[in-house]
Amino acid sequence: MNDQTRTQTRTQTSTNTPEQSSAPTLDLARFAAAHAISRTPGSPSAAALAEARRALLNSFGCMLGGADDPAVDLLWSALRPHAGAPAARLFGRGQRTDALTAALVNGYSSNILDFDDTHLATVIHPGPACLSAVLAIAEAGPDGGANGIPGLTGAKLLDAFLIGMEVACRLGVAIGHGHYARGWHNTGTCGVVGAAVATGRLLGLDTVKMAHAIGIAATSATGLGEMMGGMSKSYNIARAGREGLNAALIAATGFTSSLRAIEAPRGFAVVLADGFDEDRLTGSLGERWEAALDTYKPYPCGIVLHPLIDGCLQVAAQSGARQRRSNASK
Repeated sequence: MNDQTRTQTRTQTSTNTPEQSSAPTLDLARFAAAHAISRTPGSPSAAALAEARRALLNSFGCMLGGADDPAVDLLWSALRPHAGAPAARLFGRGQRTDALTAALVNGYSSNILDFDDTHLATVIHPGPACLSAVLAIAEAGPDGGANGIPGLTGAKLLDAFLIGMEVACRLGVAIGHGHYARGWHNTGTCGVVGAAVATGRLLGLDTVKMAHAIGIAATSATGLGEMMGGMSKSYNIARAGREGLNAALIAATGFTSSLRAIEAPRGFAVVLADGFDEDRLTGSLGERWEAALDTYKPYPCGIVLHPLIDGCLQVAAQSGARQRRSNASK
C-alpha cells in the first residue's frame, strides 16, 4: 500500500465516528482495522497463504498434543466449576465449555509443548493465540449458543487467522527488540491484538468497531518474560487468545476504546517499548507479508537453543563416526 493510498484510507476512516472528528488523523488502530476488514479470501500472496495453512496445522497439532499435559489438567480443573454453557470444544480432551474458557485452555494446550510456530524477526509465536480464539468463536457463534457463525467457510477462517497473525507479527516488528528486553513476553502482548483482529474479522466488525477491538486488546496486553520455564509461560499465550476474543466480542456491542491505542503518548507502543517504527506496522499492507516469514521448530524448545542442539548432535555424530572407525581398525 503506497503513501497516497494510506493517506486516503486515514481520511476516509477518520470520518466514521462524530466523536472522533477532532482527533489526530494518525489513528494506527483505525488504519490497521481498515486493512483487516478489507481483506478477502484468496487475496493474500501465495507465500503468506501457504504459511497460514502450515501455521494453522502446526498450531492445531500442538493443541492436540498438549491437551493432556498435567498443567492443562490443573488449569481446567480450576476453571471448570465456573465455566459457562458448553458452546466450544476443548480439542483433544472431549469436553466443551464457553468460548472464552475454550480459547484460554486451547491456547494453553497449543503452547505447552513448545513446538509452536515462530516468526524469526520477533520470536513471536503468532499461531496459538489466533487459532484458539477463532476456533472458539467459530463454534460458539456470536451469541455463544454453539450455533457457529453463519456462512463461515474454511477459507474465511483461514483468512481471519492469517490477518491476525500478520497484525501480531507487524506489531512485534514495529515496537522492536527493546520491548522484549524490558521483560515483556511479546507473544502475549502482541498476540492479543492479533487474536482480536482475527476474531473481529470473523464477527464482521466494521472499521470503527475493529479499531476499538484493537484498542481494547492493547489495554489488555500482558505477559512477563519472568514466566519463562514455568507453567505460567504458556498462560501468557492462553490469555492472549482469550483476551483477544473478549476484545472483539465487547467491541461488537459498540463498546469503545481509544482509536490511538497504539501510537498515543500513553499508548501501547510508547508505554511498552523503547522505540516504534510506524511503517513496519502499516507500510506496504497487502504487499509485504510478515506472516509469510513464519517458521517451524525441529526441537520442542525456544529457537535460541536450536543452534546448541544442532552443535551437540553434530559432535555426537562425529564422535560416533570416529568410534566406529576405531572399532573397525581393531
